[in-house]
Amino acid sequence: MPEANDEGPLFQQNSNAPTADLHAEPSTAPPSESVVRTPTAAQYAPTSPTPRTVPSRKLYQDEVYGTKELSPLAVALIDAPEFQRLSHIYQLGFTYTVFRGATHPRFDHSVGTYFVVRTLLRRIVQNHTRFYESDHSQFRHPGLWLSPRLYLEAPATPTDCQLHHSPMGRWRGLVELVSAAALLHDLGHVPAGHTMEDEFTIFKKHDSLGGSRLFEMLYGPRQPVGQTQQGAPGTRPQIEQHFGAIQPGDLPRPEEWQRVPLPWVFEDGIYDRFFPDVTANGAIPVEGLKNWEIRDLIYLLLSFKETFEGETGRCVYKTFGDELDRAREEAEGDLASTQRIAFIKALFDFYSRPVDAGPDYEALPLFHPFMSDVIANTICADLLDYLVRDGKRLKLDIRDNPRLQRYLLIRPASSFVTRDSDGINNRLLRLTINAVQRNGLKRRDTVSDLMDLMRERYRFAEVVYYHPKKAAFSTMLAKAIEILEDSSPSVKALDVGSIYPAPWAQGTGLPPKARHICHFGDESLLAFLGKEADQAKSESAATLVRGILSRSEYRLAFTLDYEAAEAAGGTRKVIQHLRMDRDGGRKLLEKALEELVARSQFGLSAPVLIYCPQIRMQAKEVAAHVELTTDKVIPLNLEAGDVQVMREIEVLNEKYPRLWRLYVFVHPRLALGQEARFERGRILSVIVDTFCSRFEVPEPARVRGARFKYIPFAERLIEQYNRWQQTLPSNLLGDERALANLRGHVNDLDFWAPMFTPDAPFPLTNAEYDRGFALALTIVAADSASPRQKEEWPDELLGLSNSEWYRQSSIPKVEHARKDAVARLTVVTASMRPESQARDLSNWGDFVNRISANLNRQK
Repeated sequence: MPEANDEGPLFQQNSNAPTADLHAEPSTAPPSESVVRTPTAAQYAPTSPTPRTVPSRKLYQDEVYGTKELSPLAVALIDAPEFQRLSHIYQLGFTYTVFRGATHPRFDHSVGTYFVVRTLLRRIVQNHTRFYESDHSQFRHPGLWLSPRLYLEAPATPTDCQLHHSPMGRWRGLVELVSAAALLHDLGHVPAGHTMEDEFTIFKKHDSLGGSRLFEMLYGPRQPVGQTQQGAPGTRPQIEQHFGAIQPGDLPRPEEWQRVPLPWVFEDGIYDRFFPDVTANGAIPVEGLKNWEIRDLIYLLLSFKETFEGETGRCVYKTFGDELDRAREEAEGDLASTQRIAFIKALFDFYSRPVDAGPDYEALPLFHPFMSDVIANTICADLLDYLVRDGKRLKLDIRDNPRLQRYLLIRPASSFVTRDSDGINNRLLRLTINAVQRNGLKRRDTVSDLMDLMRERYRFAEVVYYHPKKAAFSTMLAKAIEILEDSSPSVKALDVGSIYPAPWAQGTGLPPKARHICHFGDESLLAFLGKEADQAKSESAATLVRGILSRSEYRLAFTLDYEAAEAAGGTRKVIQHLRMDRDGGRKLLEKALEELVARSQFGLSAPVLIYCPQIRMQAKEVAAHVELTTDKVIPLNLEAGDVQVMREIEVLNEKYPRLWRLYVFVHPRLALGQEARFERGRILSVIVDTFCSRFEVPEPARVRGARFKYIPFAERLIEQYNRWQQTLPSNLLGDERALANLRGHVNDLDFWAPMFTPDAPFPLTNAEYDRGFALALTIVAADSASPRQKEEWPDELLGLSNSEWYRQSSIPKVEHARKDAVARLTVVTASMRPESQARDLSNWGDFVNRISANLNRQK
């Protein structure tokens, strides 16, 4: 990162200042700021009289945007080790196994989002200038809505030329704040994050409201207080009201020669102020943002979210307050999560209300929802960067459609109204796409540009997210972690506990600590899992990790698409069954399939893997605020008055679920090679039948979804039956009634289930078929017994016939007698197996007598 100017080291120190021990006891002198940070103000007093100077601006060479300048705050954030870790995490996970250029890190995307935010905010000012040129009452400069405390001077401009407290200066401060938040918007991501959090539920979501990762990497390792300490009404919320101070044993203050960990960037006494106080020409001074206030606002910006529930056009608008209530209910019993959510609510309640900045200045809030809209909404910097950046790497030629940016404005929203303490209704400001002309006519082309971007996003999801090879590697990684969780405490605790002490803070005398998932990049995580697999002597996990490293993926055996799942009872039913209880249903079914493969002649002790994502894993609501009618600013998918627009949104929303795919993967040995090809086909067919029978997937869908020559159960049965029936006694072969009963039993899946398991009821090997056929024959013989032969039978067996011999009875006494009888018949079938020397089926009548005798009540 080359210097923008030659100003020396990144962190300049005052060479004339006395040196100080950064680990010395903190000063007890009160801090100089006007608002005392209770209750631990002394702990935050500077340990050195000379905080580090603000870093100089830097030039950054981006592969998409070229040479761009980073602000001092951005330089400080990027140099933090918590941000640097993003350079070791792939932006698109295992997509690089398919598209070899998709190796760009999440670091690049985060910096790219920073640049896009600054571009969008510059465009918004230009758009306001263009729109309100002749109508100041309708459109105001957006900086006039901002608090004077956001003011920043223009760099390289003489002080006497600055227009202090001007809307442009406030907007300049807003750009600095929002772009810094954009830089950190993916801070909580972990290696293969979408795989571990979305495609599988191994780790908690990085963007969950009140989640621990983002909070801890912004605020440091802290312990929650037992009870929230309420401040005086109208005072700023303090982190110390909910959590204690940073634990210096886990994250000590950095030495002068060290990079500054992210939590310390915002603490008092580490850096000079990024937003200095404003005074000039005798004007009344306005207190600039404290560094810890910057952090609070960044955390609030990245936490703010709203969702929509229900069908398109009939949505229920879920406000941020609703989201906080839901998160609080889910976190019940978890003190740390509850305190984080309470802190977010306190930040929102305070920073979104007007705060008096001093005499002669407007009382305006520091937080507006549009500040979050710019980073994360339907049309936002996050989307605009990754569509272009990822498309460039994947050669998909995604268009970014810059024309839409000409119509971005800041407007009071009609969809959300708050009431302040004076009872006055305040419409919150939102990032809005202006799609109506001054005469009231709609700008159809603007809405079309918006929908074009959504279609580009759909195309990206269609090509990338459900590619089977990418899914195979994702599933292998998830399975390796799941296997090791049972044998390795280190793997089980990957997402448990504190991130700190972290490896990037080692060498400072910190005690050893278990590894956290945030300590790894994609490659180092695989190396760690391989080492843990070797130590745990888990060959199955080691094989999976080696397969990922050597690009030897499990092979696709079966695909269940959206249409087939809907025909079988509903896609959501399949997903709910497999993903219930943190993927518990999937794990049980995978275990049954693994046991089935182990029964085969190949004797493989290898898992069968199931990939079952959520139905709208990569979908996103078309929730951008749009003004299609003058002075009516609401999310586009709530614009029920425009039939054409709603229909376009409905079509797009209907297409997203149809992208859904479920995959079943098997070990390459079962899918490749010419040897025993028929046996491979039979085993794979049993796997498909076992999976599909659980969800009643019809046979045509099984044939269509199989990636090999699927052999239906009826065909497998006929082939085995023809082989076996040659051993039947000749006088039975002429008894059509007995043979019909025999075929009826073996064609009934309920007949086979007790011999195996309900999860995998299908026979696989020749020996299993022979055992089943022999048992069916003994049941037919029992049905053929005469009344005289049945005289000695228990009364409970006299009423049994045909399938009642293997179907569970609702009468306990009959069920007990049935189980005992079947156990006796099973012993008899042992003499009928091909490997038995005691086999005697030369005479059917003698065999019936033998069976009847084994059911005698005296036995």
